[in-house]
Amino acid sequence: MHNATQEELKSRAKQNEISSGEEELLSDSGDECDPENYNFYMSQIDFTALANGIGQDDQKGQEINLRERVSTQQLRQEVNQVNQHISGNHQNITSVPNPIKLLVSKQKRRYNYNGFNLDLTYITEKIIAMGFPAENIESIYRNSMQDVRRFFDSVHPGHYKVYNLCEERKYDHSNFNQVAEFPFQDHQAPTFSLIYEFCLDLDNWLKTHEKNVAGIHCKAGKGRTGVMICCYMLYAKQFTNAYDSMRYYGMIRTKNKKGVTIPSQIRYIFYFEKALNNKWVPDNMPNKQVELVKIRLIPVPNVKFFGGCAPWFRIQNKDKEYNSKNQFPVKEYKLEPYIEFKLKDIILQGDVLLQFLNQGIWSRSEKLFQAWFNCDFFDYTGVLMIDKFMLDKACKDKSGKTFQKDFRIELHVVEVNQDNKSLQSVYNNTINQITHKNFGF
Repeated sequence: MHNATQEELKSRAKQNEISSGEEELLSDSGDECDPENYNFYMSQIDFTALANGIGQDDQKGQEINLRERVSTQQLRQEVNQVNQHISGNHQNITSVPNPIKLLVSKQKRRYNYNGFNLDLTYITEKIIAMGFPAENIESIYRNSMQDVRRFFDSVHPGHYKVYNLCEERKYDHSNFNQVAEFPFQDHQAPTFSLIYEFCLDLDNWLKTHEKNVAGIHCKAGKGRTGVMICCYMLYAKQFTNAYDSMRYYGMIRTKNKKGVTIPSQIRYIFYFEKALNNKWVPDNMPNKQVELVKIRLIPVPNVKFFGGCAPWFRIQNKDKEYNSKNQFPVKEYKLEPYIEFKLKDIILQGDVLLQFLNQGIWSRSEKLFQAWFNCDFFDYTGVLMIDKFMLDKACKDKSGKTFQKDFRIELHVVEVNQDNKSLQSVYNNTINQITHKNFGF
């Protein structure tokens, strides 16, 4: 079988002559979203506004975060130290990889020592991020299960544990020394409790023996893997803030510094930082119950041929699902300044997935955007405003064809009292009184 080179695949893709299998290779972006505005964690944003945006309204807390931020130069030094340690302790025997594997791994840094060439990166001396260890035909373009097993057995014999974050794919645990599963869906955020469980398990494993290492993977070994590794680096106090943890991960895992790029996943790393600062653990989380009373989309997205859209939404919260079609008929919006849904009897708690869709011709719907959030992190205003660049999928609209640059959504809630007998308003109806722009963390 002839293995097409990267150039051949790209050329044939442009001519629409690629096979279905090759098309999967080209479209396999793993967890990548690539937001239009990447400055928010590449050191080109007002960090005070960002801190306020995650509900950290305490000025002292903001000053601490500002003071403890690590410079880009310091992060580069840490990256170089890890890479120098690896190059100094691993044999410099390189291997030429299959060009299709290079195409699939894209901008991710590969391990090219000891005769291996794998989609695998040492994030620290003990934490390894890698692509999925595949078998059969999939091993042609991903890491081969056999090669990954040989790598761990030869480089870290008896002292490695593999963490599978994929919900959609499993393998026989006997392939490795030890395996743990902390699954969540591709392109989604993990539940908050799953992050804690992962960090506890990983921390216990690494502290059991000084030689222990962990290999962590999802499908592409970048997004979901990055969320959990960034959170663990916060948990282990390698970094004091989410901002630096993500910047470091992006630098060491990828060539273009784009590590965790899906907005909801980024939001949850900031959540985890705040939870650690508040000394929250799963047993003492606030467990707020809130009633969602209003959603606004500002301004109206342009999806239809002549502009406007016909939006509807669904909400997933634990084992409950809410569909707006059950309460409102789908209608078209075009010239209105914004779209507003006034809601009732939607009680939310914990992790929430909000998805907006547009109903097209023949009642077919396409996803407009989505956002994960956790009710415990609503601040005192009771309004969560999420800008375009922090909305999954909408962030990819670089041209502004569908979503204008200033597009945002507003989620208005009231907090349910513990006795569930009354509701207490926790938001200020005058949005203009909010001093800083809320980035939806």
